[in-house]
Amino acid sequence: MNTSANPRDPSEYVRMFASIFDFMRKAGIADQDIKNICARALDGAPMSPSRKLPASDGIAAAAMVLDAWHRNRSYMDKAARPRAIRLLGRAPSVEALIRSEGIHKNPRVLARKLVELGLVARTASRRYEPVSRTALVGKLDPFIQQYVARSSAALLRTIKNNVTASKRARRLIERFAEVPDLPTHKLAEFRRFTEVQGRVFLHTLNEWLESHRARRNRASKTGTARVGVHVYAYIESRK
Repeated sequence: MNTSANPRDPSEYVRMFASIFDFMRKAGIADQDIKNICARALDGAPMSPSRKLPASDGIAAAAMVLDAWHRNRSYMDKAARPRAIRLLGRAPSVEALIRSEGIHKNPRVLARKLVELGLVARTASRRYEPVSRTALVGKLDPFIQQYVARSSAALLRTIKNNVTASKRARRLIERFAEVPDLPTHKLAEFRRFTEVQGRVFLHTLNEWLESHRARRNRASKTGTARVGVHVYAYIESRK
């Protein structure tokens, strides 16, 4: 559902900022630093709509590498499984794969970061292979801090675009499905169902996005933009 909070009711804004501040504290950021960050952000608002977004980085870049490893035939065996390859150096290697995708300014650094995050594992033959096709990180890390900040900002930009767009055709999909009273014994089933449906949807979407990327040898004459869809489920227990 396209919706926006009532600007006269600050409760939703309080909840949003409380969640952000709680995450920042868990990430080890001191309260005074949080206040300084808020002051800087307030001084910089509103942000210019013409501001260029940074190139895909962090966890988004990691996810693209893992997906490419499962798509690029040069990095797959005869059974269409990801090959175990060197971490650094010339192709085939993780570093070379990152460079071929053009998604990170320092492929060598990102290659090592994938190992540190547990997304890429070393094999007995001293080669490396992806742990999964998706980037699931189980610890607070600068990559995750960046992910939270960018995801939150992207959601707010989408909502702002939808409530200010002069034409309906310029709106972006921003919907939700919710009930207030799902029985708690159904929560596990909800998790499984949304995981399966979300995976299918994202796989289909990713295939379309990858097939339309502006490659270096045929870059778009009209420029490029970072685009995507963020899917997530939520559970709020009722006391």
